[in-house]
Amino acid sequence: MGACGSIQASIAEKVALLSKTPFALNFNYEQLEHLASFLTSRRYPEDDQLVLEGAHGTEFFIIVEGKVQITKLDEDKQELFLCSKGEGDFFGGEVLAKEGYIRPTTVTAESACTVLVLSLTQFKKWALTVSDEQRKQLLQLVSEEIITYLKRIMFLESLSDLTLMLLSNFFHYRTFEKGETVFEEGELGRQLYLILKGSVTVSGKDTDGEVHEFATMGPGGYFGEIALMVDMPRTATVTCNERCLLLELGFQEFRNFLHIVPDLQEYFQRVAKDRTADQFKKIQSTIL
Repeated sequence: MGACGSIQASIAEKVALLSKTPFALNFNYEQLEHLASFLTSRRYPEDDQLVLEGAHGTEFFIIVEGKVQITKLDEDKQELFLCSKGEGDFFGGEVLAKEGYIRPTTVTAESACTVLVLSLTQFKKWALTVSDEQRKQLLQLVSEEIITYLKRIMFLESLSDLTLMLLSNFFHYRTFEKGETVFEEGELGRQLYLILKGSVTVSGKDTDGEVHEFATMGPGGYFGEIALMVDMPRTATVTCNERCLLLELGFQEFRNFLHIVPDLQEYFQRVAKDRTADQFKKIQSTIL
C-alpha cells in the first residue's frame, strides 16, 4: 500500500457521501447515520494501491470521489486492465461475507480518490447492533445478491461462482429515477442491465407506430444481453416505473473479462449465434 491518509469526517459528512451511492436506496437516513459511525474516510493519491491481488482481504470500499482501475496478472505475470470504477461504485464486499477471502485483483487509484471503508471487524460490530434484515440487505447489496442474479442469466448460468465473482467486478451501479428511460427502441447500445431494486416496463412500437407494453420486470430481471455480443439496434424501450438501482455491464468490460477467461470465448460465440437467430423469431418477447 502507498501513502493513503485518513480523513477526519463527521457522521453528517459521511452520510452526505453515502447519499451519493446505492446505499441511499436501501437504507433510510437514520440507518445510514448509524452505518456511517462504523466507516472510515480515506484519501488515496493517484497511482496508490488500495487492494493488492493475492492479499487477504479485510476491507470493503465505497468510492465517493475519483476513479480507480482494476487489474489482474495473466499467466505470464503481465498486468491486464479489467475496468475502471468511479463515484457510487464499490468493491471488496466479498470480505464481509467470507473470512480469509483472497483478493483476485489489484485496485489502484486512477486519480486521487476519496473512499469510505468498512473493515470486517467494524462490520461485525455493526451487525451486532442492527436487525438481521438490515445485515442481510447490506450483504445482498455488496456481494451475495449479485452472484445470485448473474446465475439467472441464461448464458451465464453454467459458470462457476468463482468466475461469476470475477465477472461481478466489471459491473457499475446506475441509479435511474421514476419515469426515466434506460434506453429507447432503435438506438444503438452495448450494455447489459440487471435490476437490483425497483421495476421497469419494456415497450415497443408495432408496424403502425402504436406503442405496446411487452413486460414488467423487477429485482433479478435483466435486459440488453444481446448487446454484449451482437452490434444491433435496441428492439424495445425500457422505462423505470419507480426509482431503480441497476447494475450495468458494458461491451468493452465484457470483452476484457473474456480476455482473462479465454476458455469462455468459444462458448459465448456460440451463444451469440444462437441468441441472434432466436431474436429474429421472437423479437417482441426477447428483451433488449
